[in-house]
Amino acid sequence: MPSSCVPVGLVGGDPVTRIALHHLFARLDARVEEVDEAAVDADARLTLVDVDDLGPAAAAALLARNPRAVALTVAGSPPGVDPARVVFKPLRLEGARALLDKTRQTLDIGAAYDAACGEPELLGELLDDYLELSAPLQHQLAEHLRARRFEDVGRLAHRLAGNLGLIGALDAAAAARRVDDALRTGDVEGGRLGAIELDRLLTQVVDDVHALRATLPQRGAR
Repeated sequence: MPSSCVPVGLVGGDPVTRIALHHLFARLDARVEEVDEAAVDADARLTLVDVDDLGPAAAAALLARNPRAVALTVAGSPPGVDPARVVFKPLRLEGARALLDKTRQTLDIGAAYDAACGEPELLGELLDDYLELSAPLQHQLAEHLRARRFEDVGRLAHRLAGNLGLIGALDAAAAARRVDDALRTGDVEGGRLGAIELDRLLTQVVDDVHALRATLPQRGAR
């Protein structure tokens, strides 16, 4: 896991739990930030909410506010919380890695702002343009892939590579370039497998674009 991944927020937790989680996530090149209840919102942070420290009712309320948060507990799910959002103590290395993989952002926020000259309004417009003009290309890509129209797959991948780079979706842009390169050199199977991975990344990109867009000024706002 790259060191630039989104930090892990921790709400509550006894001293032993906090120390253990700091060391655990450090092994995955991720840092733990202890946050108070008021800091929990629907941002892109992976947030662990310690049910045993806060109590089931308070933990469930925080989990409802942040759809990416997960409950950390030695017992069962808090009332009304999807069991899929519950992890059990002690959290092991593979479990921590799986959580990071599920919540890792596909956007490099710094690169996105660089493309927008550091201007939030311009970045918002770039994201709007991506959602309007480029995101629909994913459906075309999937259709061409199912029909084995690999020339069209390569053409769309080439187009997407540049557009993804403009919004800071660097991993997806690199995946698109790999698809384009493979098909240009006649590696149809490599292009096919790469396109499947690209399709998965594009779905995540759309989710992250919407999340980032919600934090920026709307077009025409004063």
